[in-house]
Amino acid sequence: MIKIKTFLVLVGVVLFANSCFVFDKLDNTNLTPYLYTTPVTMVTGTTAMCGGRMDTTATKKSRNASITSRGICWSSSTEIPSINDSKVMCGAGNTPFTGQLTGLSANTLYYVRAFAESSEGVGYGSTLQFNTTTIGKIETTVPLNEDRGETWVICGGNVLNDSNATVITRGVCWGSTINPTIANSKTVDGSGLGPFTSTITGLKVGTSYTVRAYATSSLGTMYGKNVTFMTYTTPGNCTDIQGNVYKTIRVGAQVWMAENLRATKTQTYYDIPLANDNSAWAALVGPAYCDNGGYGKLYNWQAVTTVIVKGGGWQRGIAPNGWRMPTDQDWQILEDYLTKRSVSLSSTGFNPLLGGYRSENGERTGEGNYAGWWSVSTADTLSVASSRYIENDLSLLLKTKAPKNKGLGVRFIRTN
Repeated sequence: MIKIKTFLVLVGVVLFANSCFVFDKLDNTNLTPYLYTTPVTMVTGTTAMCGGRMDTTATKKSRNASITSRGICWSSSTEIPSINDSKVMCGAGNTPFTGQLTGLSANTLYYVRAFAESSEGVGYGSTLQFNTTTIGKIETTVPLNEDRGETWVICGGNVLNDSNATVITRGVCWGSTINPTIANSKTVDGSGLGPFTSTITGLKVGTSYTVRAYATSSLGTMYGKNVTFMTYTTPGNCTDIQGNVYKTIRVGAQVWMAENLRATKTQTYYDIPLANDNSAWAALVGPAYCDNGGYGKLYNWQAVTTVIVKGGGWQRGIAPNGWRMPTDQDWQILEDYLTKRSVSLSSTGFNPLLGGYRSENGERTGEGNYAGWWSVSTADTLSVASSRYIENDLSLLLKTKAPKNKGLGVRFIRTN
């Protein structure tokens, strides 16, 4: 029994010795400089002091014998900064050193660490973090969905406090990563306190960006919070069940057909009744359409909203997959967008097409000076629906109530 215990103890001692030898051997393969990062001091809104100290213990001293360069590196976006980030050089040798970090952003969290380089490579101290001081307060305005497009966005900011140092210039800066600065792309939108609006153009389609407001005074540059947005993708065409292809247009956050519907069948190929004759139209009790030359077709309200029954089965409506009839609220959003920006419907590329309409008695009127479109929303009574129209000056989009057996154009809106 004593022999067995003695044997186990010897085995343990051998294994421990071997493990120590292995760890020591592995440690000795790393011959890069070994150092510590000293505390960050003298922090302002745009500068700070930091340094490094070499390890002089016997096991590390040889690694710090020939330091060819050294300094401090820092970043506001990377938690473990390297010499590929911002840095300040602090000479050579293995004595303690300090350096000044400059060009910092006010009220911002930074990560910092010392580094030293020898023929064996680059060694780093531990990472410290600190916040620069506040030199005022500025907010970033979040862009609304309707305030961005495929290559542009409208945003801005609000300078709330300048710490008694006049804001010389202000605007927004942006980039593809967080914490963009005025060293990146930027706008210049006046000076002083208060809100401001910025328009960014020349962006890439369907791309994510980060933007933040900035304001510069004699104290330095302060920044608002990061706001991330994505530009819209280019809307594709709309194709109905018969293969008719329609151009589309983005207006704010909405995508509309830029042409009037020409379909004569439902999505399940059911024929929509044709009623070109005035008397036939006046006698309608169900869905129908009529030809309207180069302006597309005119439809009564039932044709574009009713789920038609054929052979005992429910048939789909006429909107293709990914598209639908607009509601009154959809039209109101479009109307508000035009009013807010003081632009006309025709200037957006909507292409109104003044093809007139067809009255309840079948009479055609208004060609050349009127265009109207259905919404899916019923108005005050079951026989009246909400619609929109535009007249010959192509400026104002107006709301009205139309009898459901009237003939109007149709524009689908893309589903989100």
